[in-house]
Amino acid sequence: MEFTCCTLWIWGLLCFLVILLVPLALMLVPAILTYITPDGRRKRRLINQIPGPTCLPVIGHILGALMSRQRLLEYRRENCIKYYPIYKIWFLHQPLVNIVGPEYVEAILRSSKHIDKGWVYRYFKPWLGEGLLTSGGEKWFSHRKMLTPTFHFKILEEFIPMFAENSSALADRLSVEALTGKPFDIVPIISQCTLNIICESAMGIKLDREDEEQRKYIAAIHEYGIVLYNRIVKPWYSVDLLFNISSLARKQSETLKILHGFTEKVIKDKKMEYIKNKSEGSDEPVEKRRRRKVKAFLELLIELSMEENLLTDQEIREEVNTFMF
Repeated sequence: MEFTCCTLWIWGLLCFLVILLVPLALMLVPAILTYITPDGRRKRRLINQIPGPTCLPVIGHILGALMSRQRLLEYRRENCIKYYPIYKIWFLHQPLVNIVGPEYVEAILRSSKHIDKGWVYRYFKPWLGEGLLTSGGEKWFSHRKMLTPTFHFKILEEFIPMFAENSSALADRLSVEALTGKPFDIVPIISQCTLNIICESAMGIKLDREDEEQRKYIAAIHEYGIVLYNRIVKPWYSVDLLFNISSLARKQSETLKILHGFTEKVIKDKKMEYIKNKSEGSDEPVEKRRRRKVKAFLELLIELSMEENLLTDQEIREEVNTFMF
């Protein structure tokens, strides 16, 4: 009996150590390799030429993950001021370079050479796929060239009445809150306004909080934001093996089902609407049909897909989701 109890105790201890050490190894080994391998040492040497707060060996600034959101925001603001116009921090083996100075931002955004996205962007791909924000290489160039006309000033000007309507509603909502004389959180109010605008301009739908599907979609956007925040800020979630067995992965899966399902339904409905309108006005020139009404971004993508066969349904979804984000 004593032998059995002792054996069980040892096995329990071993299992505990495995559960503890395997995640640590998955996080720390890549960081240690950056001190050992030639590529890793070169990476550290180059990145460390950029100023930044003092970090601990191997783990870098991982302790920042223990900060509250409020403290983390203050910490980043302090670094922006202290190390302006650029600074870096290390999350284990991953550097995060924060660009503050506008001249630095301009130099990067104007470049058409260095367009491959950093490690953070992979967390966006389950939702956004290979849209403009996350793609690189030839796909980025071709889609950027294809989509640029949809953001012509004349097209954007057509949305001004919609912008004004939503802005007026926002001002009314803020006025009501302000009249109470009590402090209030403006973030959800502003977020709702911007979401209304982007839904109407990107997908051509007006959000109705009484609609169950739309309410779930709005909630799913916020939920996915929480997933993104945790994957970026908490390094243990950067290890796919650890993330995939976490409750956060289940939340992501449930959220993506809602996000993709909603967008796919809208795309399907808009495609059917496009086919119907085209058949009813088949003798009408394409240019005249385009001027007939203000078109949402999604409708313009569908037109590109149906008329010129340039985009698949998945690519349409990716680009729409990118602008929803």
